[in-house]
Amino acid sequence: MPLQRERERERVNKPSSSFTLIELLIVVAIIGILAALIIISLNLVLPKARDARRKADLSEIQKALAEYYINNGAYPPSAGTAGWCTNISNPTYASGNNSVKAALLQYMSSVPQDPLYANTNKDYFYSLGYGCGTTQCYGLAAVMENAQNANGSISSGGCIMNPNDQPNNTTFNYIVSDNK
Repeated sequence: MPLQRERERERVNKPSSSFTLIELLIVVAIIGILAALIIISLNLVLPKARDARRKADLSEIQKALAEYYINNGAYPPSAGTAGWCTNISNPTYASGNNSVKAALLQYMSSVPQDPLYANTNKDYFYSLGYGCGTTQCYGLAAVMENAQNANGSISSGGCIMNPNDQPNNTTFNYIVSDNK
C-alpha cells in the first residue's frame, strides 16, 4: 500500500506537460493580432505597388508609340465614334489596322492593362492630339489609387470607353504625353 500511495502522490505532484486554456487563448489572440497587422500593411502596400506598375506600363507603351511614330510619322489614331480617344484595351477597337492596340502590338509582345481596372472604363486611356490637337502628340492616362502619385487630370468625357462602348466620363489623374 505505501508504494501505491507514493505513486499517487507523484502523479498528483507531477507537473503537467499540456497547455492551459488561458495559455492557448493568449497564443490565439497574439496570432490574431499579428494577422490583422499583416492584412493592414498589405492594404497599404498593394495600391503603391499597382501605381508603380501603372507608371512602368505607361513607360513601355510610350516606347512602343515612339517606335510607331518613327516608322509612320504620326501617332496611331484611335478608331471609333469619337475618333480621337479610347481605352487601349477597348475590345471594340482591339483588332483591325486602325486601332491603338493593333499599332502597339507591332512593337510589343502584349499590350499591358491596368492591374486593377483592366477591361473597364478606368483602364489605360489614349488620347490622340492631347496637348497639340494634331497627330503629332498624344496623351496616355491612368487612374492612380494614391493621390500623391497624381500629376494632373484628364477627362474621358465624350470618348468611347470600355466596357459597353457608351460615352463615359472618367477622370484620370496621371498623364504622360509627347507634345512635339
